[in-house]
Formats: sequence, C-alpha cells, structure tokens
Amino acid sequence: MKQENKKYLFIVNYGVEYRNFFLSGLSNQFPNHIVFERNLNSSLFVDYIEKYILETKRVNRSVFEKKRNFIEDIFQSVRQSRMTLKKIGIFKNYNMKINKISIRDHIKGNMVIYNILRTLVLSIIPRYYRDEQIVKLFKENKVTDIIISGYSSTASIAFAVNAISNDINVWVLVNSWKDLYINEFVPFSPSGLFVWSEEMKHNYLSLNTHLNPSKVYAYGNPVFDRFYKYKPKYSRSYYEKKYSIKPSQPILLYTMLDPDRYSKEHVIIGMIGDALLEKYDEAVRPKIVVRRNPFDPSEELLKYFADHEAISVADHFSERDKDNDFFVQSIEGEDEWMDLLYYSSMNIGAASTVALEALMLGKPVITVAFDHDDRPSRLLLSMAEAPFYKSLLDRQDVSLVKSCKECLESIDNFLRQTGGQEGLPEILGIVDGRAAQRIAEEIKNG
Repeated sequence: MKQENKKYLFIVNYGVEYRNFFLSGLSNQFPNHIVFERNLNSSLFVDYIEKYILETKRVNRSVFEKKRNFIEDIFQSVRQSRMTLKKIGIFKNYNMKINKISIRDHIKGNMVIYNILRTLVLSIIPRYYRDEQIVKLFKENKVTDIIISGYSSTASIAFAVNAISNDINVWVLVNSWKDLYINEFVPFSPSGLFVWSEEMKHNYLSLNTHLNPSKVYAYGNPVFDRFYKYKPKYSRSYYEKKYSIKPSQPILLYTMLDPDRYSKEHVIIGMIGDALLEKYDEAVRPKIVVRRNPFDPSEELLKYFADHEAISVADHFSERDKDNDFFVQSIEGEDEWMDLLYYSSMNIGAASTVALEALMLGKPVITVAFDHDDRPSRLLLSMAEAPFYKSLLDRQDVSLVKSCKECLESIDNFLRQTGGQEGLPEILGIVDGRAAQRIAEEIKNG
C-alpha cells in the first residue's frame, strides 16, 4: 500500500504515552496519523496536542476499561511461578517479598501447565476482547496501522486483537525495562514488537515462544533519543538564579519516590543536607536540588526545606489523576528535567529508571538504600536488588549506600573523579538518537 493511503493510529490510555509517541519525535515521522485518547481531561496533554499538531479523537471510556478474563488471572499466577523457577525474578510495585521457590511454584510453574494455559489464553483473547465499537472506529477513521506503547493493559489487548482480526497492522513499543519482570507475556502476535536491545529481544523470545523472531526488533528506545548529544534549553546560570545555587557549587540532583510507597524520604534528604553543611565550606558545598516524584504535587516539601542552605526544591510540573489513572508532565517540566540532569554532578535516589537516564548523560548514580533512621532499608534494598536494576550495581559509576556516611563518601568520591565514563548498560541497546527513525522506517515498510 502506498504511504499516502496509510493512516497511523496512536493509542493514548494513561497519558504517559506522550513520551514514547510525541516527545520522542515518533509521531512526526507519520504525517497522516490520528490519536485515540481516553477522556483524560488534562490541560497539559492539550499542550502536547497543540505543539505536535495532533489530530485527536476522544474515545468512550468503556473501550479502554475492559475486564480481564478469569483465565488470564490464573495464567498470571502460573507465569509468576514460572518466572521464579527460571530465576528471572519478579518485581511488582516495590514488592518486598523475597521470591523463594516453593512446592506450589513447582506445581503451578511446571512446563505442562504453563503451555496448556498459554495456549488456552492465546485462543480465548481474540474472542473475549472482540468489540464492534473498536472495529467501527477503525473503519470510520480508515486506520491501516496502530501503534501501542505497552502490551499488557486490557485496552492495548482490545485494540490489538480487533486490529489483527481486521487485517490492520499492530506495532508495539516496549514501555519500560520493568515490563519484562512485571508482565512478560505478550498476549497477541503483533506485526512488530520494538525492544531496546538484543538482550531484551532474547528475553522476550525465550518467554514468548509464540512470537515470530523476525518480528521482534532491537532498535533502541525512542524516548532516549533526546539524551544523545543533548543540548540544554537554558543556561546553568538560569537555574542558579532560580534555585539559589552558586556558580562554584556542584549540583546533586535528588529524585524522589512516590510518597505512597515511602513517606519519610524527606528525612533522608535532610540528613544528607545536614551532613553536607558539616563537611563542606560554603563556597564549594554541593547543593541538593530535589525533584519531587511526578505523583506528588504537595507543597509541604517546600516548607520543610525552606531555610536549609544545602537544599532547594525544584518546581513541580506534573499532573496526575488517581481516579482517572493518568499522568502527564508539562513540556516545560520535561525541558527542566533534562537541563537539571545535564548540569548536575550526579543523581541520588532510590533505584529507578532515572539511573539509566543519568548514565546516558554521563552522570554517576548513588542508589539510596538507607531509611529515615539511617539504617539499611529492607524496602529500598529490595528495589535495588530487582533483576533489571541489580546489574547496574556492578558498575564503577553506580554506588549502593546503606547509611548517610556511605552516601557522603560516595558523593565525595564521585566529585573527585576525573576519569572517563564506562560504556552504557547493555540493556539500553543502541543510543544514537535514531531509534524513532528506525522504528518509523520499519512501520512504513510493514
């Protein structure tokens, strides 16, 4: 089919898809496209629509909010046991459980039960998620290809299987490096699955034997294209004035957890700030700039650190609606995040995807694993030991600290280092600023 006859559909369910689709520049590769969005009611998302000149259509919530079949839930439990047996590990919403192999895992996770349920689920899903509303939307908008970020939500499944049954191409972008460990099962066979690296491709194929290996592409993550040879939007002096930073002060960028997960992280930050006051003279003392978690709009942190000479709290640019289950960060907030990371000397915080972003900009990472009482934290340690993060701890530019003293030592060591950076983590695959272009070319030729 000629390109002028193709119509590309982007599905936006949770809001955060804006990073994969728009911020990455991927949508710009397809002049003839449309966006189906769940009714987000987000002014920040409207800004992205205007900036990226998006044709959008709000779709009935019922299309996005399908109930899972009970067989899917049973298979999920079996898959978790299977993952435990294969020693891949499970990381689910900061779960502190140690995944010990039990007799029940051997029973549930054996290959016979696993294969029977997988075959059953793959056969049930196309019938169960059939939806004439979706088919009608495809026809009304002359859709030839759909592009989905993530594969495990019921909305993604519904759009995918209805597209496949109507000979519409389905292209899936892996949303996060955690997907493999939280929900590794791709419940349909897309026209193409775009993963970050050959390592990730190998893992997906070993856990999804129904996928065609020739349709899994290790093309890099389009979200990370902007990290390649990044040029800041504003000067360092702009942020010095905004956050009371002296030109001689190194910036320590601290990124916080969702307070619903850990509510006393501000005490840890204050502890580190107090230690900086004791250790360094004012002229050279590092300045902690705190980025609140995107899910935390509270102004309490500003009051808490208002008079602390070693700590400034950055502006909050995010919009989250727990009831409607969406999250969007403003365009200005995305720019400031990249700039602060660029100007920082290092990143500090609990284990998270931010570590990868810091490493891509050549910044060392301090992984905090002590609590507000300055003792090793079981919760924070379990996050650092998650299988997708643990390998980073072998790097010289990533440290794990279990006390405030160890944190200060790591800060001092990283500030003194002058050597070159290690290579990027293997999980990142290709980082050359062209992932979106490679993905777009594959989709157009599909």
